[in-house]
Amino acid sequence: MFLLIAAGLTTILLFKSKLLRNKDSVSLRERLPVSDILIRMKIIELCKDLSPIFYKYNLPIREFVSADFILSQGKQYGINIQSEAYMFANVDMTEWGIMVALNDSSKVIQLVDRFRKNTQILDSSTNNTRILYFKEKNVSFCYEKKYALLYSGNHLKKRLGRIRGAVKGEIAGAWKRFFQEPKYGSGTFVAYSEGAFLEPWGVNRILLSSQNDSTEMHLSGLFKTTEAHGIQFRDNSLGLPLSKSDSKAIELHLDSTFIHQKFIQKLTSNLHAYGKKIGFPTSLFLKSWDGNLSFREGGTVHSIEKIVVTEFDENFNPKETVRQQKISVPGYSVMMGVNPSVKSLLTALYTKGILRNEENKLRFLYAPLLTMKMEKSRCRFSSSSVFPDLVPSSDNFVRWTIKNQPCTIELKEYGSDYFHIDMHLPSKMLVKELQKLDRKKK
Repeated sequence: MFLLIAAGLTTILLFKSKLLRNKDSVSLRERLPVSDILIRMKIIELCKDLSPIFYKYNLPIREFVSADFILSQGKQYGINIQSEAYMFANVDMTEWGIMVALNDSSKVIQLVDRFRKNTQILDSSTNNTRILYFKEKNVSFCYEKKYALLYSGNHLKKRLGRIRGAVKGEIAGAWKRFFQEPKYGSGTFVAYSEGAFLEPWGVNRILLSSQNDSTEMHLSGLFKTTEAHGIQFRDNSLGLPLSKSDSKAIELHLDSTFIHQKFIQKLTSNLHAYGKKIGFPTSLFLKSWDGNLSFREGGTVHSIEKIVVTEFDENFNPKETVRQQKISVPGYSVMMGVNPSVKSLLTALYTKGILRNEENKLRFLYAPLLTMKMEKSRCRFSSSSVFPDLVPSSDNFVRWTIKNQPCTIELKEYGSDYFHIDMHLPSKMLVKELQKLDRKKK
C-alpha cells in the first residue's frame, strides 16, 4: 500500500512539474492577444531613433528615453528591455495593451512601489498573477514570472485568459501572419492590421514600418488588396513644375484602365460619399479622367483684373471707365488628362454651382479666379494669366502641408494585389503631439 501511495504521489509531482515547465517555456509571442492593430517595437533601437529628436527640440523627457537609461531601468526592475515589446489595440484606441518579457519578476514590485505615493493602486491579484489597477491613470498592470502586461480597456479578464492559457508552439493567426511578412524585420516600430475596418477600402491587410531621424519620420507601408487592383504607372508623362513654395501638390500618372477594376470601384464608393457633401459629380469625374493629374497650390502669382472706376470729364459729369490692374493672388495650377466626356463633367460642375463664371474667368468653389485652357487631351486651370510650361514627370505622390508642416506620400511600387507607399513626416509633428499630451497631464 505504501509503495502504491508513493508511486501515485511521485506521478502527480512529476506531472505537475511538467505542467509548470511547459507553462514557463511558453514564449511571449505565443501569449499575444489579437486586436485590430498589432505592433512590434524594438525598444532600444526605438530609443536610439527618438533621442536625436528629443534633444533637438530640448524636450524634458530626453534624458529618460536614452538607450543607456532605459537599459539601466530594465535591469533594475527585471524587465527584458533588449527583447521586443508588443502592443495590441482596437482601431479607436478604447482598448490597448503592451506586453514585455521579464528577466526577474521579483524586482517588478519595486517599480510599482515608486507610484504608490502619488497614485491609488487597487490590488486584485490571484495566486499566480499580480493584477494592479492604477485608478488615476485608468490602466492595469499585470505580471507573472515571464511577462508583464500594461492594459487599458474593459476586457482584462478575457485578455488574461488568452495570455495565461497560451499553448507552447501556437501563435495566434494574425500575429503569425504578421511575423511572416517579408517587411516585418525592418524598422524599429512596425504596425500590422487585418482588421475589418479595412474591408470597405478593398484592403485585407496593411503593414507600416517606421524609421526616424532628428528631422523626419519615414513610414514605409505595404497594402495587400482583396483582389487585383489594376494600378499601373505611366511612363513619359508630363506634369506641372514643382517648387519649394508649393504647400500642396498632387502628381498622379496612372494607366486609365485601373478605373474599371473592382478594387477601384470599391475604393471610389467612399469617394462618392465625400463628393455628395458638396454635390461633386464623382462618377462623371472618373469617367472623363484619363489617369493624369497634376495640381499645385502655394506662393503667389501675378494676374490681371478688370476694375470699373468712376471719373469726371471737364464738365464734372461722372463716367465709368474700365481699367486693368496687376494683382497678386494665391498660386493655383491644375493639369488634368481628359477624354471627350469632360464636356459632361464641366456642364455638371456649372449646373451645381461648383464652377461659375466671374469677370470672364472661372471660380472653382473658394479658389481664386482661374483661367481655363482646353487642349487635345488635357484640361488646364491657372490663377496666373500665364500657364506654366509642363515638364517630364512620372512620379506619383501627394504633398500636403498640415499645420505648417509639409507631409509627403509616395506611391512607389506595386504587384497584382499589393502596393507600397512611402510617407515622409516632419519629426516636429511628433514633438507637437508629445507636447500636447504633456499639457493635458498638467
